[in-house]
Amino acid sequence: MNFLRTRLLLIATPLLMCGAAHASSTWDITKSGSGSGCTSSSAQIKCSVDGVDLTAKAYYSNSANGTFRAGSLNRVSNDYIGVQSGSGSTVNESTSSPHHAIDNIGSSGATYAELLHLEFSKAVDLISVLATWTGNQHSSSYDADFQIYRWTGGEGTAPTLTSLSANSVASGWALAASADFKDGKNFTLQDGALYSSHWLVTTAFGGTNDAFKLKTFTATVCAYTVTNGACKPPGGSDPDGGGSVPEPGTLALAALGALGVMRMRRKPA
Repeated sequence: MNFLRTRLLLIATPLLMCGAAHASSTWDITKSGSGSGCTSSSAQIKCSVDGVDLTAKAYYSNSANGTFRAGSLNRVSNDYIGVQSGSGSTVNESTSSPHHAIDNIGSSGATYAELLHLEFSKAVDLISVLATWTGNQHSSSYDADFQIYRWTGGEGTAPTLTSLSANSVASGWALAASADFKDGKNFTLQDGALYSSHWLVTTAFGGTNDAFKLKTFTATVCAYTVTNGACKPPGGSDPDGGGSVPEPGTLALAALGALGVMRMRRKPA
């Protein structure tokens, strides 16, 4: 009996530890320098966390019905990331606030939008996005409306962002969230555990006077295969729904429960 009890404890302990270790991960795209896990340029920022890479790129459109083009990432005080229209030596947007943010504050009457494309090396369920500055901090006439889109065109198919326009979204993208950062800078998605390698964070399509700067992204990584947005292990069962593969923490609790039953049986009547 003592031997079996020891075996159960040996099983339960590492499983409990494993359940804690496989929680969500957070990528901070404002980090830089040696040991940060990030490399950056005006064209892209790449950060590696828990063996998964996140590459962030900027895009913009500054004309009515205009398609998106590659923009420039703007690091502000090493604590915010914004987007500027144009790239390289042809940046054509003011570097002052709020224009160095991710914004849709264009010329009068223009349809204007900027976005951040997030590409993960593995499919993830994006849980939350942290903005560290919003347009209403600059002026009461500005807002911070945003939208988050998830790529649904298949994990083996890379999206073509230039197929988007400033006032519409091309097929292959699904709206995951639409909200206002000024109501809460750390926004949590409620999209039902849907996974993808590609995500967009953009100013509201068709909106105006919105601006925000981003810092971190928190997500859960899929260790299996993604089918129609669901993370499924071999055999097709869904770990997020019925018939799921038991999580390590669940197995550990079962082992501890068995140990408790054994101890109760050993008590004298």
